[in-house]
Amino acid sequence: MPIIREYDQRMATPNRGLTPVADPGIAAKAGEGMRAVSGALTQFGNVLFDFAEQNDMTKLQVRTAQARADMLAQTQKAKETGEAADPEYVKYATDRAEEVASGLVDGMTTRRGMNAARVYGAQFSTGMQEQAIRDNAHSVGEQAKLAAIEAGNINSNTLLDHPNQFVDILEQSNNLFDSPEFAHIPANVRSELKLEAQYKYAENTVRGVIRTVSPRSAMQLLSSGAMDNYITSEKKA
Repeated sequence: MPIIREYDQRMATPNRGLTPVADPGIAAKAGEGMRAVSGALTQFGNVLFDFAEQNDMTKLQVRTAQARADMLAQTQKAKETGEAADPEYVKYATDRAEEVASGLVDGMTTRRGMNAARVYGAQFSTGMQEQAIRDNAHSVGEQAKLAAIEAGNINSNTLLDHPNQFVDILEQSNNLFDSPEFAHIPANVRSELKLEAQYKYAENTVRGVIRTVSPRSAMQLLSSGAMDNYITSEKKA
């Protein structure tokens, strides 16, 4: 019978002193550590995402403000030069605004930024279109006013030599101020321009009678009441 030393016998005994036993406390701590790392990474990712969203919104606001300032400068120039009176001006300005609005999405890195850019773009495009319509109306109205003043000067000079044309010229003038060209001008301004023209025509008609007929005939015209709607009693004196 062979002699088995104590060491050999221990080695021959299954699982004796060789298989490590897991410590429940250590395993629990390891799990907690992994969860903590995962949570920290998630939180860090959220911080980065929030930063990206904030960066998109800041960039979008700056770009929109700059685009609006540029477009307003262009529309102001168009008003000053009379370009805004062109029938195609509103379409041109609207197309340009839509082009700028579509470009706001470029450079956005988050879904929120892209969605916001589309909303900002739509608002920008609509606002610029409304501005172009107002500028067009203003420019058309200004051109109509200049045309009316020029026509008024011509008509006034005509009445100095041909006072008998007063009724026809007055009718043409009233029709002009009621035409679509003057629809863009506020009603009170239109009314004031019309009254000024009427007074000017009536006054020059009287002067024309003095010049081409006689002062006596001019006094008879004023006394007849035919000019009462156009010349006040103070002016008659």
